[in-house]
Amino acid sequence: MIIDLHTHTSASDGTFSPEDLVDLAVKKNVKVLAITDHDTISGLSAAKKRAQDYDIEIVGGCELSCSEKSGWMHILGLFLFDESNKLQNFFSQMQINREKRNLQIVEKLQSLGIVISYDEVFAKAKGTIGRPHIGSILMEKKIVSSMDEVFSKYLGSQGLAYFPKEDLPTKDAIEAIHEAGGIAVLAHPFKLGKNLQKIYEKVKILKEEGLDGIEVFYPEHSWQFTQDMISLARKLDLVSSGGSDFHGTTKPKIDLGIGKGSLHIPAEILEPMRKRVLNYR
Repeated sequence: MIIDLHTHTSASDGTFSPEDLVDLAVKKNVKVLAITDHDTISGLSAAKKRAQDYDIEIVGGCELSCSEKSGWMHILGLFLFDESNKLQNFFSQMQINREKRNLQIVEKLQSLGIVISYDEVFAKAKGTIGRPHIGSILMEKKIVSSMDEVFSKYLGSQGLAYFPKEDLPTKDAIEAIHEAGGIAVLAHPFKLGKNLQKIYEKVKILKEEGLDGIEVFYPEHSWQFTQDMISLARKLDLVSSGGSDFHGTTKPKIDLGIGKGSLHIPAEILEPMRKRVLNYR
C-alpha cells in the first residue's frame, strides 16, 4: 500500500489544488494521503470532499515553521482532529510573520532593479503566500530559468533577496498540534546536519517538549541516514513517519508517493501513529 504523509497544495506553496492532488493520489494508487500545507489547513475540507468519491484516506495535517536556540525546523501536525484555538492563533501569527517577510523580499528585489510588486505575488497565491510564489513570478519574467536558480540566486539563505522569517517556538507548535488532537512529527531531519550526535541531542530536547515522531522516510535521506533515523526513533520512543514533500511543478523531481523514485513508506508505520494519536483525543 502506498502512503504519503507530507504533501502540499495550492492552499500554501503547492501547485495542485486540493482536489487535483486527491485525483493524482488516486492515479498513483496512494491509499493514505496527508495534506500538510504550511501554517494552514484551509485545503483540507476540499480534499476530503473530493476523496469521498474514491477509496482513499485523507489525513488532516499541517507543517509549522518553528525556531529553536539551535536553529529553525519544521514540525508536521498529523491526524489533526480539530482546528483548535491555539492552532488557529499559531496560524494567524505565522501569516503575519510571512507577510512581513514577503514584503521585505519584494522590496529587496525592487532595490536590485527587478520590476515586481506585492500585488503580483498576492494574485499568484491561492492561499498562504510563500517564496515559491515570488519565484514563479521571477520565472515568468524570465529573470531566472528554474526554481533552483530562484533559490540559489535570490531567495535561498545565501540569496541576494533573502530575509529570515520570524518563527515561533517549537514547544508552542507541539502544544497547538496536541490541542488539535494530532501528533507532532519532526520534518526532514537531514536538515539538522550530518552529525548524528547533534541530531540526537536536538531531537531529545524536542521529545522533552512533547514531540511524538520523526520523519524517517524522506526523498533526501540516504539508505544509511534512514536506518540511523529508525534507530534514533526507537531509542527515544518516537513513532516513524514518512512523506515525499510533494509540491507539484515547483519541485518537479519529487513525485507523489515515491519522491525521486525510490522512496518507500511502509504502511506498518500507521498503526503506531494511530495509537499515539489516542493520547490527545
